[in-house]
Amino acid sequence: TKEIEMKRRDTWISITVRELRERNRLSRRELARRSGISASALQCLEEGRNHPNLTTLEAVLEELGHELTTVRVGDVREI
Repeated sequence: TKEIEMKRRDTWISITVRELRERNRLSRRELARRSGISASALQCLEEGRNHPNLTTLEAVLEELGHELTTVRVGDVREI
C-alpha cells in the first residue's frame, strides 16, 4: 500500500542521512546548523519520525556532499 511505501522511503532516507553524517564525522548539531534546520528536526529526520520536505532534504544532503538527484524517492539504492 501507499502507506507502507512511504514508511520504507522514510526509513531509507533516515538511515542514509545518518550514515552519511557519520561518514562525514559531523554531529547532529553541526549538520543541523550548516543545513539551516534545528537539531531536533534533524534528529526526527534521522529517526524517521517526520516526512522531510524537499527543501530540507536538499539542504541536508548538500551539506553531506550529495545532491537530491542522487536520492530517488521510492528507489532504495546506495549513494
